[in-house]
Amino acid sequence: MVWFSDIVIDNSDVERNTDVIYESILTNDAWSEPTIVAELSSPAQPSLSSDLGGTLHMVWNDEKPIGSPLLYTSQIQYSCQDDPPRGVAQALYDVARSEKYRPGDKIVPYCQNRYERLLFTPAPDPAFSDEPALQNGGFDDYNAMINSAKFEVLFATMEYDEDINQDSPGLILANGITELYNKVAANPENYPRGMTVKIVLGNPPRMDVNTDLWRVLSDLRDAGLPEMVNEQIGWRLEIANYKGHMPHSHVKVLVIDGKTAISTGFNYQYHHYPEDHPSGAGEGTVDIGIQVTGPAAQEVLFAFDQLWNNSTQRYCSDLSEPYPLWQWNCEDTDAMVGHVPEVTRYYLADGKTQVFSMLRSEALGLSDEQIARVLANATERIDVMEAMFSMPLVCYLNHLFELCTFEQAMPYIESIIEAAENGAHVRLLLKMTPFLGTEAQIALQIMQDEVEKRGLEDRVEFRVFPVALHAKTFTIDEQVVIIGSQNLHYTAYWEGSGLVEHNLAVVDPEAVADYQRVFDYWWEVAGEK
Repeated sequence: MVWFSDIVIDNSDVERNTDVIYESILTNDAWSEPTIVAELSSPAQPSLSSDLGGTLHMVWNDEKPIGSPLLYTSQIQYSCQDDPPRGVAQALYDVARSEKYRPGDKIVPYCQNRYERLLFTPAPDPAFSDEPALQNGGFDDYNAMINSAKFEVLFATMEYDEDINQDSPGLILANGITELYNKVAANPENYPRGMTVKIVLGNPPRMDVNTDLWRVLSDLRDAGLPEMVNEQIGWRLEIANYKGHMPHSHVKVLVIDGKTAISTGFNYQYHHYPEDHPSGAGEGTVDIGIQVTGPAAQEVLFAFDQLWNNSTQRYCSDLSEPYPLWQWNCEDTDAMVGHVPEVTRYYLADGKTQVFSMLRSEALGLSDEQIARVLANATERIDVMEAMFSMPLVCYLNHLFELCTFEQAMPYIESIIEAAENGAHVRLLLKMTPFLGTEAQIALQIMQDEVEKRGLEDRVEFRVFPVALHAKTFTIDEQVVIIGSQNLHYTAYWEGSGLVEHNLAVVDPEAVADYQRVFDYWWEVAGEK
């Protein structure tokens, strides 16, 4: 059902006089919440029809300016029947489709997505990317996306550094949010539902669990944000700390309007800046994110909601007071999930990318099982670039005496060996630092012993990443690339334990080629050192 209305209820339940066309869909004897499908400059009467294929067609005439042509849009029935999972992605789909993780009537929105790009810290190198080398790397990319929002921004990170001299990644984020606020304040009519920005922090183990919340709020004050809520213009900024502390959230995602999403490995920390960054605190730590647009963004929105629900939300009624008076105006509540309806629908991108949103937590082993299954299904090639690679924690004692063997191997190590037996060539680019390097060395030694035992020496290679590395990435059979927050590490696996993590698995030739250029570049550099 579609109709004209001159009233919109915004994100603060405030009525606005705005001309729009709404739609509502009848499912299970109930109508969905009215959703804006067109914004108008004057009243208009939409006309709706359907064709034999079930596609709905709508036309309307917006009379300003006079003589404007008929406007048109359509709605098709979303289905992936004509685009079955491709190659090794079948393993990703089979796990996602399992009733263990999804009700039988809930589809997996993997098709009709569009791969956009890779994001980098410290900055993309011309040797492997055509993306411009921005001064602040991926942090500037995030701000550009935030500035494009029409209805909602969802942002999650784990670590959030304290600002040193008005130059931290967090202050860059705060400047981007303040710029968005100024756009909304200048032209609230362009945002009929208002603008909602939600930030959820990972709550990593600290003596003071409030540290990061205060850091974000301080950065927003320093950036000039005058207020968290302004019902007159429809502005709502909400900030929360993940409810879990041990384990905490390790997720790093950004979702814009429920349409486009990023999953990445980098936190909001100085060490991801280039070494020559003006802050003087950059360490050039390498990390990668990936951006997609389409129905899969709804799955990332769902992942965000799992972090947000019942987290500790902090609201400060007056950010303008001097320190510490402004903190006395703050109060904490339990965060509750809620969105304007425009951001909770599938946006069908003009693309043929298949995308799988991979979430894991203590209670949900979806990503764990997907990673193990897709690796085990490889028959041609696996390229791994990982900051952390390990056996179970107890195996760290192998540094002193032999305690663990391949019988204690983590599922991803077993799957890599299985892939090598299938004929796949495996290349591992791993970080080697004190402690983490010891973990990786122990895991590699146990894996290498098994490789030799099975006569697979010519199929598994290893090199040390030549600079600081924080990425969690791999590609399988040149068909799918997986990028996100989840290390191949005991902290991120096993049912009933581990951090909350999120990855995107992208099945797209361009995405694989983009990633392969990055991996091959670092593989060659590592081989020269």
